[in-house]
Amino acid sequence: MKEGLVEKLVVADTISWKERFLVLTKSALFLAHDDNAATALDAIPLREIETVLHTNPEASGVKSHRRTQSMRGSLAQLHEQDDADTRHTEACFFVRTTQNGYNSGRTYQLCTSSPAECKNWVLEIENQAKVAKNEYEDALKPGLIDKC
Repeated sequence: MKEGLVEKLVVADTISWKERFLVLTKSALFLAHDDNAATALDAIPLREIETVLHTNPEASGVKSHRRTQSMRGSLAQLHEQDDADTRHTEACFFVRTTQNGYNSGRTYQLCTSSPAECKNWVLEIENQAKVAKNEYEDALKPGLIDKC
């Protein structure tokens, strides 16, 4: 559906940005080392995405969502670390997952090459996540199994 290079914020002993290849499919968002990677480093089931948030919704034109405490803290870290690099504030977005899901409520921070590219990723992920959630909920509805 959509794929491209992004940078992923990695917080360990230090804070750093790692280049990753992002792939959006009908059911998941995958992160790999590059476009030739045979296996994904990480997967985010679309039905488990709670929020997709542009770090600078005013500049992107993307609607603003209520920010969680962890997102506000991460935004502060982004601004603190990257004052000289506006791309890490203007072309980034968060993907927050459900607490009881595969990624245990993890929040991913990803940067694209431009604010326009970021806006495109946010909208695509939001749209596909909505479809995936609806399909999952429909599959759980009683009576559908009886009709098959």
